[in-house]
Amino acid sequence: RASTSDRGPGTCRPRRASRCARTANWCALYEAEVNVVAHAYSGTAEVDIDNEKLKVTITDKGPGIPDIPKAMEEGFSTATPQVREMGFGAGMGLSNIKKNCDILNISSEPGTGTFVEMITYFKPDAR
Repeated sequence: RASTSDRGPGTCRPRRASRCARTANWCALYEAEVNVVAHAYSGTAEVDIDNEKLKVTITDKGPGIPDIPKAMEEGFSTATPQVREMGFGAGMGLSNIKKNCDILNISSEPGTGTFVEMITYFKPDAR
């Protein structure tokens, strides 16, 4: 079982308004959804919003990610030729997710599936 956790900065510095945080998190959500469609057999998304943060979790059933650190590298992709023909698979998904949320947790079991948790705080001092 592979897993990683990162508390990287979001792309909006400083976070002056919740709109910026929401936009960044929805970018991350889009990237995660594309990964489910491109690689998994099925998946679910859950969104939790409170006064401090936006938390999105994606759980899928699929091939899993055997090497999460490698998959986090910009340009690394396991997309099939069919997925690439649709314009996806550039190897930017996980790195873009990391850039667009404050906390990113990924765990994956090859042959079973992947769990992704993305958290974006509305205020920079809320972390």
